[in-house]
Amino acid sequence: MDRLKQQHGWGDITDAVYQAQRDETRTALAALPEGDRVAVFDAYRTQVLELPEAIEAASPTRREKLCRIVLERVVVRDREIDGIVWTPAARPFFEKQRECPQGDSNP
Repeated sequence: MDRLKQQHGWGDITDAVYQAQRDETRTALAALPEGDRVAVFDAYRTQVLELPEAIEAASPTRREKLCRIVLERVVVRDREIDGIVWTPAARPFFEKQRECPQGDSNP
């Protein structure tokens, strides 16, 4: 939030972009479980970083449970993946950022 405020104050992002990103950030923060949000985020980050090895070594039943930590739903169309809906807590790790917060570094 502080970085967004700085970018807006510096004129790097417009009012509309600031408001949209601010609202998106607030929504993402609100989706985190209650308690110490930094501790919860760090704990979730640790789980996410360990997932590849855990999934590789897991049984099919356990793989499904591990995948549900980050996946809410996979959309399949014509036998191909059409989209992925991440769990609210996992979204910051997996969703692509639509715009570089520091502006276009490659004009």
